[in-house]
Order: sequence, then structure tokens, then C-alpha cells
Amino acid sequence: MVFICPVRKGGGGVDLARFDLNLLLVFDAVMRERSVLRASRTLNLTQSAVSHALGRLRQLLDDELFLRDPAGMRPTPRAEALAVPVAEALALLRAGLGPTRFDPAEARGTFTLAASDYVAVALLPHFLAALRDQAPGVTLRIFPLGRLDLAMQMDNGRVDLAISWFETLPTRFRRMELVADRETIVAPPGHPLTQGPLTLERLLATPHIAVDLTGLDEAGDSGFVEERGLKRRTRIERLANEHAVPLAIQEKPPALTVPSYLMVPDLVMASGMIATLPRRLAEATRHRHDLVLLDPPFDYPAIRLDVIWHGMTENSPAHVWLRALLTEAVARAGQTPPAASGFTPSRPVGGEPGSG
Repeated sequence: MVFICPVRKGGGGVDLARFDLNLLLVFDAVMRERSVLRASRTLNLTQSAVSHALGRLRQLLDDELFLRDPAGMRPTPRAEALAVPVAEALALLRAGLGPTRFDPAEARGTFTLAASDYVAVALLPHFLAALRDQAPGVTLRIFPLGRLDLAMQMDNGRVDLAISWFETLPTRFRRMELVADRETIVAPPGHPLTQGPLTLERLLATPHIAVDLTGLDEAGDSGFVEERGLKRRTRIERLANEHAVPLAIQEKPPALTVPSYLMVPDLVMASGMIATLPRRLAEATRHRHDLVLLDPPFDYPAIRLDVIWHGMTENSPAHVWLRALLTEAVARAGQTPPAASGFTPSRPVGGEPGSG
């Protein structure tokens, strides 16, 4: 249970029986939008009403909470500390006061899923087919996995699920393994590496293309980015280096770094360079190009893709249904084309769709 205890200047507590909980709705909206104008539109209030509410909350907490800068409303450390517990408290209230059943056939709303283009191409077609079949009134929004504020968006309830390779998770998140994949080397037809045995020495001597989902080199040498305690991999080719390449060679930068997996096949064909891709994606896209798939000349662990969600949605009937649908669809992804998947409407299990 999360307790929000606003404190008056001088250390006196606030009587929660007289505390206006609408102030927390305003705080949460400004925290998410970083703009009084956008928060007012989200809440269907006037800008002056939102500004007045912020003023009251600032007085109650004896903190500015948000400071104006060129990028918008920048939260103070006090506001940052309050963001997660306020979002969780509001989510608990919504869950407790909301519908107890979720009927996908009758549901209306939007679910938001954070995923890379790799996941969108290799895993989501079956999921989308199942979603359209079982919940025709529900829409799906894909949130770019390369953004650096994924944890914040999940804390704020704006992202329902995220699919990626996660190293460490804060205790407020839950995880479940979706699928395992492996790396493969892709090369254009006639490339020297397609002739003769593929050795580590030949591989390392060949210019290659790397994918960094952030586009900002935020992962550095580790291949991971961390935000609010959530650590996730954004460069899969670092995995091969970690397990097969001496440290001195690991420091050699790729010839080209791009923020999207789907950019790679065309660039490989145009440049004559090679790249490392997840096997499922390489198999899904090879028919559009004449790519040659090569097994790396070393052993390395499989790529583990997990789906994660915030603990505040753990028992939400809508989210329970969504997670079950996703895992079932991914399990079928390698067995049946989406058009022939044959999904049938499921029984009602509860709630409303998630964020959006």
C-alpha cells in the first residue's frame, strides 16, 4: 500500500480527510505531460485551473515541484520522488473503483506496447491478428523502445507492456519470458565471408553495421541503458563481443550505427558490409532481399526477450487478459501464419483497456 503524506511548511501534517485528491490528478498529469497546457487538455480543465491547483499543492508540500525551462516544466527532486508513488496510488484507486470484468468483445480503448521494430516484425503479426479477432474495438499503440524514458512512461501508466532484453528490474515491475532467439550474421550475396570457413579473425576484419536503438550511443560499451533502476539491452551485437572477442578488439567501433533493425537489410545490400541481427528478424526479412545468413563462429547465450509490466497492473482483468493473449500469440508465431491463426473470442475476464 502506498501512503501519500503531504507536509505543511514547518513540518505539520495535512488532514487527509480535508485534502483534495484532485490535486494529485493535476500533479500526475503535469508530471506526465511536462506542460500545464497539455495537462489541462488531458484533464479537461482550463490552464488557470491547473495552475491554481499546482499553486495549492506547492503550498501544501512547501516545494516548487515544477520549474519552467525551455523544454517545458522540469520536475524538482521532490516531484521526482513523488512521481511513482502518486502514479501507483492513482492506479490503485482506478483499479479498485473500476470495472471488475473485462469483455474483450465489447471493450473500447487503447493498449500501449513498447517494442522495437524487430519485435514488431517478428512477433507482433500474430498478436495483432488475435487482438483484432477477439477485441475489435481495442486499438494498439506501439511505443518506440529506443526512448530513454521507458521506465517513467510505465510508472506513469502510459505504457502497458514492454518487450525487450532486460538485465535488472526494480521490484515495482514484473517480468515473464516470451521467447528466446539467437544472433545471426547477414551478408550480401557473393560477400567474401560467404566463401570458405567463417573464422573469428575474418569476421572481425570485416566492416559491420550495428544497431543501437537509442541512436545516441547511450549504451556505451556495455550495450545496456539504465533508467530509474530499469536496465535493458539496446545493442545486441555487444553480446557476441562479450563472449567471444578480446577486450582490446571490443573497443573497435562499427563502421555504421543505426537506430533501427529494419534499416539494416537495405544498407547491407547497398554497402557490402555485414551486420548482426536476431535470427527471427533475419528469417522474416530475407525473402525481400537476397541476404545470406551465416552462423557466428563461436557460441554465445541466446537472446532472451521478456515482457514486463508495472506491478500496479498485476491483477487488472484487462491486463491479465492482454498478457495471456500476447503469450499465446507469440507461442503460435512460429507455427501458423497470422491469416490462418484461427483465434476465437475468449470469455470475459474483466476491466478496461490500459493507457491511451
